[in-house]
Amino acid sequence: MTKPQKKTKQEQYTKYKLSRNKPNEIDIIHLEDPKVTREWFFENYIKPRKPTVIKYNPNSKKFKVNTSSFKPENILQTLKSNEDDEIDIDELLQVEELNNGGFGSGNRRLKMKLDEFLNRIEKGESLYLTTQYTENDPENCEDKDEENEDNAEEEEEEEEEEEEEDDDDDAGFANLNESDDEFTNDMHDDFEEEFGDEFDGEMDETVEPNKIYQSPLDRLLHNKLGHLPPHATEIVEPLIPQQINLWFGRTPSETEQLKIEKGSSGEILMNRGLPTKNSTSTGLHHDHADNLYVLVQGKKRFTLFSPDFAHHLYTTGDIRMIYDTGVIDYVRNEKAKNWTNVRADGGCIESENDEEKKCDSSDSDNEIKQDPPSFTKIPPALLHLDEADKSHLNHLETYSKANFPKFHEIKDSSAQVTLEDGDLLYLPAGWFHEVTSFGDDEKNNVHVALNYWFVPPDGESISRPYTDSVWNDDFESFKETYL
Repeated sequence: MTKPQKKTKQEQYTKYKLSRNKPNEIDIIHLEDPKVTREWFFENYIKPRKPTVIKYNPNSKKFKVNTSSFKPENILQTLKSNEDDEIDIDELLQVEELNNGGFGSGNRRLKMKLDEFLNRIEKGESLYLTTQYTENDPENCEDKDEENEDNAEEEEEEEEEEEEEDDDDDAGFANLNESDDEFTNDMHDDFEEEFGDEFDGEMDETVEPNKIYQSPLDRLLHNKLGHLPPHATEIVEPLIPQQINLWFGRTPSETEQLKIEKGSSGEILMNRGLPTKNSTSTGLHHDHADNLYVLVQGKKRFTLFSPDFAHHLYTTGDIRMIYDTGVIDYVRNEKAKNWTNVRADGGCIESENDEEKKCDSSDSDNEIKQDPPSFTKIPPALLHLDEADKSHLNHLETYSKANFPKFHEIKDSSAQVTLEDGDLLYLPAGWFHEVTSFGDDEKNNVHVALNYWFVPPDGESISRPYTDSVWNDDFESFKETYL
């Protein structure tokens, strides 16, 4: 289904911004506060594009998700109780390995069944279950027939390249002066363009349609893991959901911390570790959708920059426009060869010659072919200089000034929030975020989260949050068919 493409005026981001060159704070609100209604939340956070942490009482009628259903022990129990039933535990999932102190290293993902993943996590392996669709996101507005013809040849080339990279590996260190890609390869940009069809009641294995509930959530919910409504709380009901995902990982008890060395030519060599113990990072990036993040278990720290800082953050792609919704569009060039331009609500802008192309991120078998343009080249350690050991600090400061001078000017302008079990974070589209996951020995260092991605609203009122009615039409059709 190709969405109608309307001409969109060129906008610049004028909504909520963080203050420059000083620490910022993010609001914390409580669902039980009588003033926190759909209308109040829309006017104070959704419309101005302002992030906030949301606290709730477990017995709150305003919060509709039983998060305990998604804890590791309950997922395992669901699998065991359905071994001879309908659940498909043979489905292969894409899983990241911890590499060189962090995730998102550019290595080819492992593929394993859900029960194998959970068992390996339980035994102490550091793995990360992330989004399961192809990760080029809006870049996937490419002709799939042409792409599929090239898959076999490209996979052979990738294997050869990986063998060469293994031979050239310098004791686990990355030369950041020579490899800007090191922190951004294969890292997940969080955007799905359209609903398409949801899974059917018979779980047809021959069809992998676009869907709101992503694997493995779809199959777990199908087998009564728990109820997961398309809106976790009534205050975000003006937004139209695109995707709901399960994030599941483990931080090792002894993580590989930040290491810095000088190479033979005097260049700085740095791994992907962080200054703090028992912590791993996603890298700094932004999404093309509004995000409601629900932390089920664990502890995560978000470091945030508002969309207007984009030109200081060294994105992989060249920025074409920052819309007032926060959606960031990129130039289609050698840095983003498959990119199709997007409008303020995230919908693809199709050229007159590409009428048959559409945004489609559902093909989970295709490996990512290049870095998402929405990831930055800034090493995670540079976001947390206040935690660096004195022996590292001078090297980090020198490296930051020399290689990322625009970022160094605004490095103190971020906001940081830490989420504990049960906390929510509303993060509008285009807000840059680096997520640090912390280990907790009492919980085997396992962290679990759900996240809802919503279409970025380009309207100005709660009665009409979207100027294009196609989004609401799609969602109404989805509800009639599947809810």
